[in-house]
Parts: sequence; C-alpha cells; structure tokens
Amino acid sequence: MVHKVIVRCLMGEDFYEKSCDELLNLLHAMESDIGSPLNMIIPDWMPQPPAKRLKKARARVDEIFHDRLQERSLAPEIWAKSANYIAHTLNDTTIAKKQEFLPSQHTLLMFPSHTSTVASISWVIISVRILEPVIMAMAKANVIIDAQASRNTTLCSSEAPRLS
Repeated sequence: MVHKVIVRCLMGEDFYEKSCDELLNLLHAMESDIGSPLNMIIPDWMPQPPAKRLKKARARVDEIFHDRLQERSLAPEIWAKSANYIAHTLNDTTIAKKQEFLPSQHTLLMFPSHTSTVASISWVIISVRILEPVIMAMAKANVIIDAQASRNTTLCSSEAPRLS
C-alpha cells in the first residue's frame, strides 16, 4: 500500500494505473541485486548475473518513464496542472531540461520511502501491541469502524479514486 501511495503522489495517476505493480517488482528486484555480494566485489561492467539483472531492471524503469512522459507530451493540457511530483518538476524550467534523470531520481525516492516507511509503521505497530495493548485494541476497533463506514460513502464508489 505504501508503494501505491508513493507512485500515485510522486508520479501520478498514469503511472499508478499502468505501471504501479511492475515498478514495485522492479524495485524489489533492484533491491535484491544491489545487495548481492557479487556486486560488492566485481565491477558492474563485468558480465555477472546480478549486474545484468540490475541493468535490465534499471533500463525497464527508464522505459516506463519514457513511455509515460511521451503519453503526457501528447496531452499537455491534461497533465500541466496535475498534482503530482513529476508534473511539478516538469513545470520547473530548470528541471524540465533534465527529464532523462527522472527515472533515477524517482527510483532513489522510492527506495527509502518504501523501506523506511514500512519499517517505521511495523515498529510502531509492534511497540504499541506490546507496550500498549489497550491503545492497540482501540486502534483495531477504529479501523473496523472506519472500514465499515467507508463502504457506505462515495470513497468506495466506482466514480471516486481508490487506493487498492
């Protein structure tokens, strides 16, 4: 869920709808290959499996960005006022000239956002569950009540955007 929020807010609805799951898979693949002992010892220009996979994943992220930005360039009036970080950066004339760096920039933003947010949420839940069982019970009850209430609002209608 954290990844979906990151993609929607940083990249926009087009990335969310067309590439969200693939970006998550690529992020996990890159994370795995970056930590490979072979990548720590052998330079990436030598043909070794983790370096090849990492290069392929990075190329696919570049391709996804190129495709989405190409689609946006065909309908600039729609995307000019879009409320996401890519639209914001493309409206900045100094950054817009450096579009080729957007895939790398966003990959770097996704790594810490994904891992540190998930880690923080996990530790909070563990800490509250162990140290404050009454607060944990209240939080669970609120989640259940909110989930039931949201089924009856426009947030769950087919017309409203949803995070799934």
